[in-house]
Amino acid sequence: MSARSTCEICRVKDFDRSVRRSLTLAVFGRGLAASAGCTYKGAVDRRAFLGLVAASVAMRAGDAHADVPAPAAPDAPKPLQALLALELRRLGHPAAAGAIVSEGRVVAASGRGYRHKYRGGTVDSETVFRIGSITKALTGVALLQLRDEGKLSLDDALSKLIPEAASVTYRAGEALGAPPITLRHLVTHTSGLPRNVTNAISEGALVAHLKGLRLEATPGAHTSYSNLGVGLLGVVIKRASGMSLRDYMRTRVFVPLGMTSAAWEAKDVLPKRLASGNEKKKDGEKKDEIEPVDTEWRMGAAEAFGGVYASADDLAKVALLALSAWDSGDEPFAAVLKRSSLVEAQTAATSGQPEPQRYGVCWWLGESGGALDSVWHSGATDEYSASLVTLPKKKIGAVVLTSYADVGWVESVARRIARKAADLGPAQGGSRG
Repeated sequence: MSARSTCEICRVKDFDRSVRRSLTLAVFGRGLAASAGCTYKGAVDRRAFLGLVAASVAMRAGDAHADVPAPAAPDAPKPLQALLALELRRLGHPAAAGAIVSEGRVVAASGRGYRHKYRGGTVDSETVFRIGSITKALTGVALLQLRDEGKLSLDDALSKLIPEAASVTYRAGEALGAPPITLRHLVTHTSGLPRNVTNAISEGALVAHLKGLRLEATPGAHTSYSNLGVGLLGVVIKRASGMSLRDYMRTRVFVPLGMTSAAWEAKDVLPKRLASGNEKKKDGEKKDEIEPVDTEWRMGAAEAFGGVYASADDLAKVALLALSAWDSGDEPFAAVLKRSSLVEAQTAATSGQPEPQRYGVCWWLGESGGALDSVWHSGATDEYSASLVTLPKKKIGAVVLTSYADVGWVESVARRIARKAADLGPAQGGSRG
């Protein structure tokens, strides 16, 4: 007798194909041994077969007491979870993760792609990416903490903590009576300092760079984005707190917020959690292909402007922190920053900042009709992109992180997720994926 004929299901010719398949699925559900010779890949002995036949007859007769129910269909994803998964897939990046938050909780979280093109590894909301300039929002939190403790004022001259700042030079005709650079100028990008700073710069070289540095505009005159300006805040935080920037951020910001994966260097991230950054090759055999990058952008003493690595779960905490500014009642993040300071961080500085896009304390602010519409920050390095968008009036936010530098596209996706999620409502959340 052939191996095929040892299976009682396969012997039966009177059952239609759907019933035979249902019987086989029921067998698999009972964990019976597989048989390579069986049409349905499972050998069914006669005793098990007769029991299944009886159950099938009962089901066909409409017997409500049948012992073998039809296999249950898998639950469809909740609308918010489906929305997030769809938008992450549309990005088309090697790895992407994201989360949606609303009313004090994470309502959807997901990831897709692979952590490394050749080594593989699944991606989820715990996968770690570099967040680039979203680091600035965390630096702003630290600065406001120190201000609330009386260790500095946002209207302090930068030269109070970094004396070298007193020797910057102004444009011709502006030196007489021009205001000094203040900490408020730094957090609102109105300092007049140049945008960029040397890679891997030491603290000594960073502050020495200010000596005789020519400003691009009078402080407070208009907005001009400056990584150098926020990078200097890392030195300010160190000198005002008496702690290194990394130690301060870990103990006063990351841990209280529950940012369990936050780190400053790739080597400090668990290998099974890190998504490798990628870039499009400009030449060579793999020109125009997206390939993993093994190098890491070293920002040195200026890393307060963009050095942090974090997961979607971590950034969801930051989004919840920002949204809590507009809640009433309890202050769930009081251990991090009091509500009035969170509101201040999301209030536009008026000097030199025209609508509809202004800057608070290290947050970009979108206004509509004179009212706050959105609060966000995005970030990019040569290998990663990230965006965090909150809609205060809708009490909802979205975060997206990817392992490829395409920040404009990533920010547009984060905005679309947030606005579509607001239309769906928080009750449409789902499980993490």
